Amino acid sequence: MSELKMDKTIDYYNQNADAFASGTINVEFTDVQDKFLSYLPFDAYILDFGCGSGRDTKYFLSKGFHVDATVYSVRYQLGHKCLLTRSKLTRW
Repeated sequence: MSELKMDKTIDYYNQNADAFASGTINVEFTDVQDKFLSYLPFDAYILDFGCGSGRDTKYFLSKGFHVDATVYSVRYQLGHKCLLTRSKLTRW
């Protein structure tokens, strides 16, 4: 991906973090999450790349999985509308 395109993508997420988080944070997604988890051994490590508000990461952690979660958006990294704190992540 070109640097310009990457910058535009990051800018979009930084500008729309609140709206995206508000629109997705309470979406019922457990059917999809559980289907995904059914393919993994218990206690597996999951990379949640682009974790956004942390909705999926929080769910995976609650089910006993280890999660490395990352997001490039500065708004999310600062905890804006984020369900996670750095202390709850395996690595940041």
